[in-house]
Amino acid sequence: MKHKLFCIILWIATIFWLILCFYLSWQTGEATGKLSQKLSQFLIDLLNRVGVTPDPQQFHASLRLFAHFGVFFVTGVLLACAVAATFPQSNRIVLLSVSTVLCAIIAVLSEVGKLNVPGRHLTWSEAGLNIIGAVCGIACMAGIRALLRHLR
Repeated sequence: MKHKLFCIILWIATIFWLILCFYLSWQTGEATGKLSQKLSQFLIDLLNRVGVTPDPQQFHASLRLFAHFGVFFVTGVLLACAVAATFPQSNRIVLLSVSTVLCAIIAVLSEVGKLNVPGRHLTWSEAGLNIIGAVCGIACMAGIRALLRHLR
């Protein structure tokens, strides 16, 4: 019973994360620009307090790229954990492959969905960055699981 509840919690967390991802991905160009600009300015202000003064435009552009990687890193971790918990007796290679394919589909859909959003455009390099982030998250999760298995 505990395992079933754990699986449900993982899938709920994954679904809520994906809802947030698609919400952010499908914001208008103006809305996403304002949001990332506010976050960028907040981080620049923090960095200025410790004596670091980054170029605002370059920092903002880098932050937007890192956001793709970071959001899909978390997606990869959550999805891989949910898949692995749901099918605990399955082969690890199969679990990692299923998680990777699902993340790749989600990554591409998040970019393709931008075609219908004012001020946004499909960028295959960003879809690729999404997939790289997801694969790194899946690999990190797999490494942690292997380490925990080894320590038991």
